[in-house]
Amino acid sequence: MFLKASTRVAQRGMTLFELIIVIFLFGIIGVTALPRLLGSNTFNQIVVRDQIVSVARVAQNARLGRAPISLTIQPNVDGSTLAISAAHGGTVLQTSSVDAEDVILRADINETASCASSDGATLVTNTNPLTFNFTALGELGVSGVAGSTGLVTSAARICVNGDASMSVCISASGFASIGDCDA
Repeated sequence: MFLKASTRVAQRGMTLFELIIVIFLFGIIGVTALPRLLGSNTFNQIVVRDQIVSVARVAQNARLGRAPISLTIQPNVDGSTLAISAAHGGTVLQTSSVDAEDVILRADINETASCASSDGATLVTNTNPLTFNFTALGELGVSGVAGSTGLVTSAARICVNGDASMSVCISASGFASIGDCDA
C-alpha cells in the first residue's frame, strides 16, 4: 500500500466571486439604510398615518355602547412630536406619541378630494388641534380643527405632507382608512 502524499496548499484571501458577493451585499445595505441616515421623513409619515388610523379605530370601537369618545391629534409646541389620543371624558383609552419631524398635517371635514389636488385648508397645530367626536353609533359627530368644526356628513380627511398615499380618510360612519376619501 502506497500512501499518496498530500499536496494541498493553504488558501489565502478571497476569490473574485466572494468579493463580488460582498460588494453586492454592501450595495443592498447602502440602498436601504442610506435614506434613513440622511433624514428622510418617509418613515415618520408612515408612522404618523398608521397611528392616526389605529387610534381612530380604537375610538370608534370604544364608542359603541359607551359615553362620548373623542379622538384628538395635537402636535407639541415645536412640532417635533404628535400626540394622538382617544379619551372618554377625562379617561384616556389609548394614546400614542410619535416623532413628527418634517410632518405637516392639514385636515378638512366634508372635503373628499385627493390630498394630491388640495392638501387641506386647515393646518393642525398645537394651538389648533384636530378633534373627532364619535356618536353613540360610532359615527362622526361634530369634528374638525379648532375654529373650523362642523358636522361631518361625507367624510373627514387628514393630509400628511399633501401626499395622497399618506392621507387618512375617516368616513361619516366613523371608519378610518388609509388613502384618499374619493378613492
